[in-house]
Amino acid sequence: MDKFETVAKQSAKVRRESIKLIPDNCELDLRYLGSMTNSQFVAAFRGMQQLMIDIYTDVEKAPFKWGYPKQSNTENLYSVSYNRISDFFMYATNHGNYSNGVLTVNMKDFVSSMRKRHKDYNLIVEKLIGIGFHFDNFEKNQMRSPSHTRKTHLS
Repeated sequence: MDKFETVAKQSAKVRRESIKLIPDNCELDLRYLGSMTNSQFVAAFRGMQQLMIDIYTDVEKAPFKWGYPKQSNTENLYSVSYNRISDFFMYATNHGNYSNGVLTVNMKDFVSSMRKRHKDYNLIVEKLIGIGFHFDNFEKNQMRSPSHTRKTHLS
């Protein structure tokens, strides 16, 4: 295992271990619950936390399959440990609209943002599909070129 793979794995492990599951007895302010009960919110939030734990567990096993770069010089060591998973979800929500349980993402804007920081982010999409995410109208070439205006639904 080379230094870059070691750093990427360690980075994923640190992120995974930093997630502390929301406690059952957590009481939230009613304004944050929307139409959910407190227990429904806690269960949903814990489910999202567990999803992130599962993702980082998988990244830790095989970071390059998640698009972590295979660098050849120590100047780029930081880029190996950078949190591209977080960026993916941040850009999807920043360039998306959530309605009726579906996040619709403006792919042109999403791709433009992702390309600025991450070369192989299409690998993240492929891995997310593998664990149960659904992307309508997803095509690999969409992730390579920001010139299209299609919208992709993420659910």
